[in-house]
Amino acid sequence: MLRNFFAAAIFSLLVVPAVRAEDPPSQTNDPPPAADKPELNDHERAFKQMLDGAVLVGHFTVDGQENGELSEERYAIKSVAKINADTWRFNVRIQYKTHDLTLPLPLKVLWAGDTAVVTLDKVAIPPLGTFNSRVLFHDDRYAGTWEHVGAAGGSLFGKIVREE
Repeated sequence: MLRNFFAAAIFSLLVVPAVRAEDPPSQTNDPPPAADKPELNDHERAFKQMLDGAVLVGHFTVDGQENGELSEERYAIKSVAKINADTWRFNVRIQYKTHDLTLPLPLKVLWAGDTAVVTLDKVAIPPLGTFNSRVLFHDDRYAGTWEHVGAAGGSLFGKIVREE
């Protein structure tokens, strides 16, 4: 689960971005003051609406372990907020092995037309490690690649569902 979207994480899902070594995590989960909020275009508003309060539920693979069985993943996204032109803060909960973390992760979101692509390049997430990832979001699905730098990598995919 951690090895994909947000650990790499959309997260995968939805992953999915994160906190760069040179950028300390935000001290608050509150959105920026109204005067500082960047305006959202139609695609960005739809992206925010799709992910606020969503759970990414899917599967991931590990390169070299293609035995036909997929590992399950699940990421809870409390909210997303646009910080600047291509950075969004994802308030996420990551549960993996003995870790249960709720973090504000500043993640780069790029656009391919109307499709959001969360992009991580050598992003450090203490105490979990450093990650690379590309995860796209379209309609109610996500898919992409992940890499725990120096450890493992693979693919991920799943559905975006609303928390009950």
